[in-house]
Amino acid sequence: MTTHPAKINIAILGTFSLLLGVGIYIFFRDPQKLYLANYLLLPDQSEASLVNLFPSWISWLTDSLPTAIHAFAFSLFTALIFRLNTSTIAISCVAWLVIDWVFELLQIFKPTSCLFSFNDGGIGGLFCGYIAYGVFDWNDMFSIFVGCILAYLTLWHLAKHSGD
Repeated sequence: MTTHPAKINIAILGTFSLLLGVGIYIFFRDPQKLYLANYLLLPDQSEASLVNLFPSWISWLTDSLPTAIHAFAFSLFTALIFRLNTSTIAISCVAWLVIDWVFELLQIFKPTSCLFSFNDGGIGGLFCGYIAYGVFDWNDMFSIFVGCILAYLTLWHLAKHSGD
Protein backbone atom coordinates (compact mmCIF):
# COMPACT_ATOMS: atom_id res chain seq x y z
CA MET A 1 0.00 0.00 0.00
CA THR A 2 1.41 3.37 -0.99
CA THR A 3 0.79 6.66 0.71
CA HIS A 4 -1.06 9.19 -1.38
CA PRO A 5 1.07 12.25 -2.28
CA ALA A 6 -1.53 14.63 -0.82
CA LYS A 7 -1.14 12.94 2.56
CA ILE A 8 2.63 13.33 2.39
CA ASN A 9 2.14 17.04 1.65
CA ILE A 10 -0.32 17.33 4.54
CA ALA A 11 2.15 15.65 6.93
CA ILE A 12 4.98 17.94 5.80
CA LEU A 13 2.81 21.06 6.03
CA GLY A 14 1.53 20.06 9.47
CA THR A 15 5.04 19.36 10.75
CA PHE A 16 6.52 22.62 9.45
CA SER A 17 3.52 24.55 10.76
CA LEU A 18 3.91 23.04 14.20
CA LEU A 19 7.64 23.81 14.24
CA LEU A 20 6.87 27.40 13.22
CA GLY A 21 4.32 27.67 16.04
CA VAL A 22 6.79 26.34 18.59
CA GLY A 23 9.42 28.79 17.34
CA ILE A 24 7.03 31.72 17.67
CA TYR A 25 5.94 30.49 21.09
CA ILE A 26 9.50 30.24 22.42
CA PHE A 27 11.22 33.18 20.73
CA PHE A 28 8.50 35.78 20.22
CA ARG A 29 6.50 35.67 23.42
CA ASP A 30 7.10 37.25 26.79
CA PRO A 31 9.27 34.70 28.66
CA GLN A 32 6.97 35.05 31.69
CA LYS A 33 4.11 33.62 29.58
CA LEU A 34 5.96 30.47 28.50
CA TYR A 35 4.07 27.93 30.57
CA LEU A 36 5.01 24.97 28.40
CA ALA A 37 8.73 25.81 28.40
CA ASN A 38 8.67 26.15 32.19
CA TYR A 39 6.74 22.88 32.58
CA LEU A 40 9.26 21.00 30.46
CA LEU A 41 12.08 22.51 32.53
CA LEU A 42 13.72 24.14 29.54
CA PRO A 43 16.44 26.62 30.39
CA ASP A 44 15.48 30.22 31.08
CA GLN A 45 14.10 31.59 27.84
CA SER A 46 14.60 35.27 28.67
CA GLU A 47 17.95 35.42 26.86
CA ALA A 48 16.63 33.61 23.79
CA SER A 49 13.49 35.72 23.53
CA LEU A 50 13.28 38.14 20.63
CA VAL A 51 10.16 39.81 21.98
CA ASN A 52 11.98 43.03 22.91
CA LEU A 53 13.09 43.58 19.32
CA PHE A 54 9.52 44.39 18.24
CA PRO A 55 7.01 47.04 19.25
CA SER A 56 4.76 46.01 22.12
CA TRP A 57 1.60 46.13 19.99
CA ILE A 58 2.84 43.13 17.97
CA SER A 59 2.19 40.90 21.01
CA TRP A 60 -1.49 40.60 20.02
CA LEU A 61 -0.22 38.57 17.08
CA THR A 62 2.66 36.67 18.67
CA ASP A 63 0.56 35.72 21.70
CA SER A 64 -2.24 34.13 19.64
CA LEU A 65 -0.49 32.95 16.47
CA PRO A 66 0.87 29.75 18.11
CA THR A 67 -2.70 28.94 19.15
CA ALA A 68 -3.95 29.30 15.57
CA ILE A 69 -1.06 27.21 14.27
CA HIS A 70 -1.79 24.50 16.87
CA ALA A 71 -5.42 24.23 15.70
CA PHE A 72 -4.29 24.27 12.05
CA ALA A 73 -1.53 21.66 12.40
CA PHE A 74 -3.47 19.20 14.54
CA SER A 75 -6.48 19.44 12.21
CA LEU A 76 -4.12 18.44 9.41
CA PHE A 77 -2.59 15.59 11.42
CA THR A 78 -6.02 14.25 12.35
CA ALA A 79 -7.15 14.34 8.72
CA LEU A 80 -4.27 12.02 7.85
CA ILE A 81 -6.04 9.08 9.48
CA PHE A 82 -9.10 9.45 7.21
CA ARG A 83 -9.81 9.27 3.52
CA LEU A 84 -9.87 12.90 2.41
CA ASN A 85 -13.40 14.07 1.68
CA THR A 86 -15.48 17.01 2.85
CA SER A 87 -17.04 15.07 5.74
CA THR A 88 -13.80 13.76 7.24
CA ILE A 89 -12.08 17.09 6.69
CA ALA A 90 -14.90 18.84 8.55
CA ILE A 91 -14.77 16.26 11.36
CA SER A 92 -11.02 16.79 11.79
CA CYS A 93 -11.31 20.57 11.90
CA VAL A 94 -14.42 20.74 14.08
CA ALA A 95 -12.90 18.24 16.52
CA TRP A 96 -9.87 20.49 17.06
CA LEU A 97 -12.03 23.58 17.22
CA VAL A 98 -14.01 22.00 20.07
CA ILE A 99 -10.96 20.55 21.85
CA ASP A 100 -9.03 23.82 21.78
CA TRP A 101 -12.09 25.91 22.72
CA VAL A 102 -12.81 23.62 25.69
CA PHE A 103 -9.24 23.95 26.95
CA GLU A 104 -9.36 27.72 26.51
CA LEU A 105 -12.72 27.99 28.31
CA LEU A 106 -11.50 25.78 31.17
CA GLN A 107 -8.94 28.49 31.90
CA ILE A 108 -11.83 30.67 33.07
CA PHE A 109 -13.20 28.14 35.55
CA LYS A 110 -9.93 26.48 36.66
CA PRO A 111 -11.44 23.23 37.97
CA THR A 112 -10.30 22.42 41.51
CA SER A 113 -9.48 18.82 40.61
CA CYS A 114 -7.03 20.11 38.04
CA LEU A 115 -5.30 22.35 40.53
CA PHE A 116 -4.62 19.35 42.74
CA SER A 117 -3.46 16.97 40.01
CA PHE A 118 -0.95 19.42 38.50
CA ASN A 119 1.81 18.04 40.71
CA ASP A 120 1.16 14.49 39.50
CA GLY A 121 3.31 15.20 36.45
CA GLY A 122 2.92 13.45 33.14
CA ILE A 123 0.46 14.43 30.47
CA GLY A 124 -2.31 14.98 33.02
CA GLY A 125 -0.10 17.42 34.88
CA LEU A 126 0.69 19.20 31.62
CA PHE A 127 -3.01 19.62 30.79
CA CYS A 128 -3.94 20.64 34.29
CA GLY A 129 -1.08 23.11 34.51
CA TYR A 130 -2.15 24.63 31.22
CA ILE A 131 -5.65 25.10 32.62
CA ALA A 132 -4.56 26.20 36.09
CA TYR A 133 -1.92 28.72 34.97
CA GLY A 134 -3.24 29.68 31.55
CA VAL A 135 -5.17 32.88 31.02
CA PHE A 136 -8.38 32.89 28.99
CA ASP A 137 -8.13 35.17 25.97
CA TRP A 138 -10.81 35.98 23.39
CA ASN A 139 -8.03 36.45 20.83
CA ASP A 140 -7.09 32.80 21.35
CA MET A 141 -10.71 31.75 20.82
CA PHE A 142 -10.73 33.67 17.53
CA SER A 143 -7.31 32.37 16.48
CA ILE A 144 -8.44 28.77 17.07
CA PHE A 145 -11.40 29.42 14.78
CA VAL A 146 -9.15 30.97 12.11
CA GLY A 147 -6.66 28.07 12.37
CA CYS A 148 -9.42 25.50 11.89
CA ILE A 149 -10.96 27.41 8.95
CA LEU A 150 -7.56 27.64 7.27
CA ALA A 151 -7.00 23.92 7.89
CA TYR A 152 -10.37 23.11 6.35
CA LEU A 153 -9.65 25.21 3.27
CA THR A 154 -6.15 23.74 2.91
CA LEU A 155 -7.37 20.15 3.28
CA TRP A 156 -10.30 20.73 0.95
CA HIS A 157 -7.97 22.18 -1.70
CA LEU A 158 -5.52 19.29 -1.40
CA ALA A 159 -8.33 16.70 -1.47
CA LYS A 160 -9.94 18.34 -4.49
CA HIS A 161 -6.72 18.24 -6.46
CA SER A 162 -5.46 14.86 -5.28
CA GLY A 163 -8.11 12.46 -6.58
CA ASP A 164 -7.92 10.51 -3.27
